[in-house]
Amino acid sequence: MSDTPIPINILFGKGKDDIFNNNIYILELCLKDGSYINFEESSNEKYINMFTFRNNINYYNIKSYELTIINQNTIHIQKDFNSVLSSYIYKDTNVFLEISKNLDNLANCCIYLTSNNSQMFFTPPNY
Repeated sequence: MSDTPIPINILFGKGKDDIFNNNIYILELCLKDGSYINFEESSNEKYINMFTFRNNINYYNIKSYELTIINQNTIHIQKDFNSVLSSYIYKDTNVFLEISKNLDNLANCCIYLTSNNSQMFFTPPNY
């Protein structure tokens, strides 16, 4: 018998996933009336829609947000929200976050992990 380990493939519902590369996205919105809305998603993708227009969040009611992304490193961002423009963008070397609004003033939030990435990321035009 050989002492060589036998590789084991772990299969999940969508095929092979590396469970150790999963990102956990936690977003807490603080609204101007003092209430909070929490979102939590788990994905192995670098791009995620945290909430969409269907969540009926009024863009002008957002006061601040707190974003935590847990993966090999933990990223924590806490910022006041500026609703002056029709699209709010936060970016640093690790994260690109965009909160945009539609004509009904409903908000949409996209998050993209930019760390260890050599590609450029362009957001779609805001109509």
